[in-house]
Amino acid sequence: MSSQSFELLTRVETGSYSDVPLRRTRTSQSAPCQVAQTVDSSSSSSHFTTSERSSRDDYGPPNSLDTFHESSPLRPSGIQVRLGDQTFFRFKSKPDKSTDDRLNDFIHRVEPLLHARLKKTGGRIEPTAFHTMNLGTTEENAYQHVIVLCPYDLREIVKKFFEKDRVIRELRESFDQGQPISIIVDGRRSRLVEDS
Repeated sequence: MSSQSFELLTRVETGSYSDVPLRRTRTSQSAPCQVAQTVDSSSSSSHFTTSERSSRDDYGPPNSLDTFHESSPLRPSGIQVRLGDQTFFRFKSKPDKSTDDRLNDFIHRVEPLLHARLKKTGGRIEPTAFHTMNLGTTEENAYQHVIVLCPYDLREIVKKFFEKDRVIRELRESFDQGQPISIIVDGRRSRLVEDS
C-alpha cells in the first residue's frame, strides 16, 4: 500500500472525529510528526492534543478523581475464604508465641482422638488435616481458629465429635485462657471424578 493511499484511508477513518486536517505521517522523506498546540483561554494551563477533543484537564482539577476514591469505603486487606459454610477474611498476621503453643498443643491432643473415632465409624483418616488460620471480618477482630479439613462424607461425624464429645469439651475448657478456641470443620469433596 502506498503512503498516499494510506494517508487517504486515515483521513476517511478519522474524518468523523475531527475536522482538523491530518498532517502527513512520518516517512523517509518527511519531517518528524508535529503536534498541534491549543490554548484554553479560561485557564492558565495549556495542553497539547492532536485534535480538538477534550483532554483530562477539561474535567476539573486532577484531585477530584482522587477524592472520589478516598471517600469510598475501605475493603478488608485479607483474603476472602469460605470454610464450613461461612465466609471469613484470612489475615497474615502471626499470633503471639503463647497462643501458637496453646493451639498446637490442643491439636496434638485432639488429633489422635479424632482418628480413633473415625476408625470406629469405618471412615478414612488419610485426608484429615488440622490447620490454624487468623480469621475474622476485619483485621482488628480477627483471631486464630483451628480448621479441620476432612472428606465431605465425614463432615457431620467430625462436627458431632467436636460438639458432643465430653473429652473434647473438657480439653477445650482447659485450653480456653481468655479467648475460647474456635473450631471450624470444613468438608471437602474429592477432586477425582469417578468414571461412569
